[in-house]
Amino acid sequence: MGIEDRDYMRERARERAESRGAVFLDRSRSRSRRSALEQWLETPFRNQKAALAIAACGLILISSIPASVISSLAPSGPIDTDPNTMMTGMAGRGVAGGAMTFVPILRLLGFALLLSCGIALIKGRRRWGYSTVVKDPNVAASIGTTLIGIVAWSVVTQGLWMSQAHKAAEAGTRIASGQNQMNQATSSAPPAVQAPMMQPVQVRPEPLTPGLQASGLAPDRPFPANGTFERTLPLQGKLARMTFYNRSQNNAIVVWLYNMNDGKGDHEALRLYLAAGQSAPVDLPAFDYRMAIYEAPPSFGLNRGFGPDTRPKDLGLVDLKTPADALSQQAVGNYSGYGIYNFRPGVYAVRR
Repeated sequence: MGIEDRDYMRERARERAESRGAVFLDRSRSRSRRSALEQWLETPFRNQKAALAIAACGLILISSIPASVISSLAPSGPIDTDPNTMMTGMAGRGVAGGAMTFVPILRLLGFALLLSCGIALIKGRRRWGYSTVVKDPNVAASIGTTLIGIVAWSVVTQGLWMSQAHKAAEAGTRIASGQNQMNQATSSAPPAVQAPMMQPVQVRPEPLTPGLQASGLAPDRPFPANGTFERTLPLQGKLARMTFYNRSQNNAIVVWLYNMNDGKGDHEALRLYLAAGQSAPVDLPAFDYRMAIYEAPPSFGLNRGFGPDTRPKDLGLVDLKTPADALSQQAVGNYSGYGIYNFRPGVYAVRR
């Protein structure tokens, strides 16, 4: 073997050694990362004081405290109709209503913390020196058994996920729509002896003021059949079409408003009645419109909930200037509650 061959073999051997060293270093780092994660997960099993503190956090997460904190951060009362503060109030309610949907996730996290700490306290009695706060290992094991029992009792009586998610969605809707506690109490109270209802009187809707400050709805006005509408602006000229989807959990009255810039403010063009989860198409003269929506929970029934104290939500402007016959897909509005509204304009038809 020549000198060049020996040098080549030494170079290859050095490269292999360096590669093995790099692999060993990567594996050692990976083991160190895994061991750090394992140590973090085993914290309640190694320290009784940490186990009790984590269990306390779990009890807070499964309690009503998170929902109460979120509710307290939401603006209270009806949405202010002052244009300078209206959007702030609507945005605050939308954020708080959406945050309420995370309460079931926090509850699941609380269950996980209670279970892990309960098991740690029960197993800790077998470890010498574990009982640093609760000196008697039997007492620590009893506390762990109680924590596991709390989890089991909560799951059996209140459900694990679906029922809690439904309750959170209803609470988020109440926050976003601005219903006060009096309305909540009325909706949850058992039906009492009802006074005889008067026959509804069909009246022409009053136009809304420019700031959407008055509802123009008579007290306890009956809600007509789903999909019915009351037209104030007659159909004439070029016509546009829009389909509105009420994907929220509340019954709704959707109002289209128009403004001729004549100094008289907004005027009502059409009022559509939609039950929860329903949709309907409407035809309007081609124009730019402003939309508003009134909501009432289905627990009120179709004959209550839209009294004089009802306040609208402003859904903003919609472009309906293009006639329906010039579009292959008509304009669509989707309302999902929590102040979330999505308007999709129509799609022009392809002319050949």
